[in-house]
Amino acid sequence: SFLTALLSCTHNVVIWAALSGRMPPRFSFLAKSPFALGAHFGITIGIAMILSVLSRYFGQLSKCEPIDVYVRQYACQSIGGMMSYSIFAFLLYWLNLLLALLILRGKDDLE
Repeated sequence: SFLTALLSCTHNVVIWAALSGRMPPRFSFLAKSPFALGAHFGITIGIAMILSVLSRYFGQLSKCEPIDVYVRQYACQSIGGMMSYSIFAFLLYWLNLLLALLILRGKDDLE
């Protein structure tokens, strides 16, 4: 889950650098070609869907209730942390959807 958030942030920085023309020459394959734009768009949508699932999962998990009976592998701890991660994943989800929309709308200007 943390790795997904880190991947999302790294991906957004790489897209910004690639589309603004600030990439080093050795990363020229990330340039503004139609293939690269399609790859950026597809990866952004994929990450957004993963973040959507994680946001919903941790949002539901944060609603757990402690029970008196010991059940193996059931712990209702860190409810605030789970809710915080759910909100963070939700914000990254919308950021990625907005980025995908911007790529889709501006693809003609970027090529």
